[in-house]
Amino acid sequence: MGGESRREYQEELANIIPVVNQLIKTGKLMVDSFEYDIEPVLVCDLKVLVKLLGLYNCFHPKAHWKCPWCFVCCNDIAEFWIEDWPLRTKEEWDQLATEAEKKATNQLKIPLPDSTKES
Repeated sequence: MGGESRREYQEELANIIPVVNQLIKTGKLMVDSFEYDIEPVLVCDLKVLVKLLGLYNCFHPKAHWKCPWCFVCCNDIAEFWIEDWPLRTKEEWDQLATEAEKKATNQLKIPLPDSTKES
């Protein structure tokens, strides 16, 4: 693990690189006939990603839920006999992000796209 070469990354990401370059170039994203203005941000670690999404509370030492994607709680996080955790639905993700944004004080905030803007 960890011995990946540049060539391996280029092969794995061959289909993704043109999409990312297009997003950077246009600053637009189309989803179900809705057009969103975006500013791509490269995130290389989970802690930064969680901050950018407004889910910083997942890393707080007293947080009950320790993962933004699944329902692993602070009491069970080291229970390695558990094979998998139930994943959050999109609605649960949205609710978690909304709650975290309400609690945020001096944290970096990224505005959520306006879902009423149609192209």
